Amino acid sequence: MKTLIAIALFALASIALTAKAEDGRPPEKYPNTNWTARDSLLEGVFGLTMLGDIDTTDQFTRHPTHGHYALREANPVLGHHPSTPELVGYGTVCLAAHAVVARMLPPPYRLIWQATWITGEGVTTTRNLSLGAKFEF
Repeated sequence: MKTLIAIALFALASIALTAKAEDGRPPEKYPNTNWTARDSLLEGVFGLTMLGDIDTTDQFTRHPTHGHYALREANPVLGHHPSTPELVGYGTVCLAAHAVVARMLPPPYRLIWQATWITGEGVTTTRNLSLGAKFEF
């Protein structure tokens, strides 16, 4: 199942990385609205942080007690103990939606959007690791 998670998220990240943005705004007002290599890199980093979150969350849902902790998912959309397919589906939808929103935003806001979500996923993954999860993909 871990292989399927990795393949699904890698495929979506690849699509996001090769996509060309066309936002329809006049070039004189937004001269740099094209998708850049930096945007592709940041979408790839977001995909990796999302994969880390899914992988570590999946461990906790399969083993809800870890030492003296009673572990559960904090995301209300997923519920306390989501299944692996639910995690993969949620991650896939989030990755695709993130790329679509990033492509629609003008560059300054796009960078804020990407950095905010990368930071959030990184913090979540780091917290999961601090509670005893390990990367298993």
